Amino acid sequence: MAGMRTISTNWEIIKSAEKRPARPPGYPVGWTGGTSSHREGKVLEYWRIAWLHDFQSEPTVLFNEIGDDGYEVRKVQHYRGGRKLRADVLHESAEIGLSEIPVGAIEDVANQPEFQAALITEAAFEEAWRSASWATCGPNTSDR
Repeated sequence: MAGMRTISTNWEIIKSAEKRPARPPGYPVGWTGGTSSHREGKVLEYWRIAWLHDFQSEPTVLFNEIGDDGYEVRKVQHYRGGRKLRADVLHESAEIGLSEIPVGAIEDVANQPEFQAALITEAAFEEAWRSASWATCGPNTSDR
């Protein structure tokens, strides 16, 4: 994943030469990033972030499921033109992946002028999750 373009904010994907762990710290062995039953109360918050920009290839809306350790558990990205991608710890690609560091507080994101960030319900996140598809190119996508 090294060499990928990064977005310099404290909440978005921060890529480095090192691959993130197979499961976030504090998650049980066997955790797959799948359904709520696998996480058993480990989810802290659900976020919806509108990213106000003119970049044609970057997402305009992000939905994040944040674990109680501050790491992203699942993510959905909406793009101009209607494309919607999703990622979890087992399904990342060159197009979409989870942050390698804890994301910080939603207030920090909301205080940046290019973002409109708000907490949402689990149901709202699940709706976004179901409407998105897995990425089809890049590393870690051959199992789809």
